[in-house]
Amino acid sequence: MPMQEAIAAAAQAVNVSDWPAIITGVVTGVVGLAGIAATYWQGKRATEAASENFRRSIGVQEERARLAEKRRIYATCQAAFTAMRIESITHRVAYQPPPDQEQRDAAELALNQVQRAMLNATSELLLIAPNGVRKIAADLADIYVSYITATVRGASLDEPTGPAALMQDQLYDAMRADLAEPGQPAEPELD
Repeated sequence: MPMQEAIAAAAQAVNVSDWPAIITGVVTGVVGLAGIAATYWQGKRATEAASENFRRSIGVQEERARLAEKRRIYATCQAAFTAMRIESITHRVAYQPPPDQEQRDAAELALNQVQRAMLNATSELLLIAPNGVRKIAADLADIYVSYITATVRGASLDEPTGPAALMQDQLYDAMRADLAEPGQPAEPELD
């Protein structure tokens, strides 16, 4: 009962002229609470958006790094195949009559070093490349191994090296397509 008496006394103490001030106070309080809630909600949304942007930024950076690494591996592999082509032809020249063991030994040494580099580069490529690029690279490596084997068995200089050059061009095209690079490989300028 004491509570009801206090409420009744308070209600009697308020006269008609006090109600606008009371209503204004209540409205101000409600607006203040709404402002606090809105600020909290906007802060939460801003934090979520910032987190999402950060995750996207990390994803973009990771994709750039992955693409740069793939580009490096592809360039290394192409350089190894080019060196292999040069040394395999030099090797074949060294095996032409008349026999010169010193020339053959030097050609063998150079070829072994380049072949090792080619096989290492191809192995690295096989880890990251799509099926089409992997197949062409493996086939190209096989062509060079066959060419070397034929050289040791006495093949002449007349045997064309064109199939390897054509396949290396196909490899360039497949690599560029995988990297989403526009255009074709540069053609050598002929004077």
